Amino acid sequence: MSQIARSVLALSWVLALSPLCAQGPRDPTVPPPDVGLAAQAGAKTPASASEATLSIIARDGQLFVVQGTRLLGLGQKMGEAHIERITETDVWLRQRGVLTKRPLFAGIARRSIAQEDVGVSLQFSRSSP
Repeated sequence: MSQIARSVLALSWVLALSPLCAQGPRDPTVPPPDVGLAAQAGAKTPASASEATLSIIARDGQLFVVQGTRLLGLGQKMGEAHIERITETDVWLRQRGVLTKRPLFAGIARRSIAQEDVGVSLQFSRSSP
């Protein structure tokens, strides 16, 4: 068999087998399957996704809850619960007669500082340039 015939035969085999080895396009937002996070990423429900996007905005002096693309005010329903109170850090919800507080930021609490805790007053010195 001539050298050209072998090259053509080898090239035809490579071209014939290449679709069998090809991979489809991969979604860049999904972690690789060998990491083990793909199953957890798909486990999100629409309710948990909407809780993650919850935030507060002020419009015309009133606070609103932003849930996805919706603005919710006092008395409106968020899921099955009614919004009772909105602060900068919390949303108070009443569901089936039970009032619950949902903090927007985990691990952050508002508190006032006593005057004794402030410590020594600041002293400013003036220096001429």
